[in-house]
Amino acid sequence: HPVFTDNDRFGILRHADLARALTPGRPGRGGYAPALLKMRTVAPRYVRHLPGAKRLRLALTRCESWEELDDILRRFFIDAEKAPPL
Repeated sequence: HPVFTDNDRFGILRHADLARALTPGRPGRGGYAPALLKMRTVAPRYVRHLPGAKRLRLALTRCESWEELDDILRRFFIDAEKAPPL
């Protein structure tokens, strides 16, 4: 069973917080902030070793706001902690 650590959670949430704070610009193509689009592709890399990473990628492709990104990530972390050992 892959190990899920607080470092996994901290790293991805910190990266999202920094992206949001340091690139607050106007929405780009499609109406989304460029940093949000980037986080949708970067976030799954932090957790690709965990069960449910594919589901996370699918959810993030539909993510339209920073609040939705936060919600998706928090739900993923809760589910990852509850996952039974392989």
